[in-house]
Amino acid sequence: SDVSGLVVDARLLVTSAMSERRGVETEMVQCEFTGSRVLADEMVVSGISGKPICKDRIITLEDGRVAHESEVQQCVVTGAILPPGELGQSDLTGKYVLKSLLVTSSVPPYRVGIESEFLTCAISGQLALSDEVVISAVSGKPCLPECAVKSDKSGRFALPDETVTCIVTGRRVLPDEVVYSEITGAPIEQGHEVRSALSGRICAPDEAVACEVSGAVVLHRAVVRTGAIVAANAVVLNDGEVPQG
Repeated sequence: SDVSGLVVDARLLVTSAMSERRGVETEMVQCEFTGSRVLADEMVVSGISGKPICKDRIITLEDGRVAHESEVQQCVVTGAILPPGELGQSDLTGKYVLKSLLVTSSVPPYRVGIESEFLTCAISGQLALSDEVVISAVSGKPCLPECAVKSDKSGRFALPDETVTCIVTGRRVLPDEVVYSEITGAPIEQGHEVRSALSGRICAPDEAVACEVSGAVVLHRAVVRTGAIVAANAVVLNDGEVPQG
């Protein structure tokens, strides 16, 4: 026997699953976690459960105790190895961390998480978990949903001062969802603008009129009024419109 040195019939010797050393049956112990049978001197007792563990499967805790790897968790911030009951768990990712390192969200139901999982609302300054905020499609800044504005056109979020109001529809939309009138500079929600048939310039519908002769839509000042609204055809226009044809 490699344990006691006893000389016995070789047929009575059992080989350890861990080291291939041999001993008699009474010198063998079964690991409670792996089911492997090893020699008694290749086994230790878990400081958490009291169960026998193969030495090649042990983890040493911060306080010096040993345990099987399935009995412990590692703090993702400090690397400390402790029993799960001595660590806290992030409500966002499920990761384990020292309880003293858990941060509480400012948002009901006041979930907890790791500091790196939090964002600060650009409007209220409140600290919230990353799944409790929306991200501005304009600036990329985080914001609590109740502090943000949702585009009436696309449903995307932005900070209040990052939105514009369409002069045609009155809806609040994002800057990349509008065009601007070349007459007044006012924002117009895409799809609600009018383009002059003469110059191609963009304006709001109430900044244009339809020619009663050709039906072409032109800017207000791009017409010659002769009792009817008629598109200018051979005159110099004071707003920069260039007659065509």
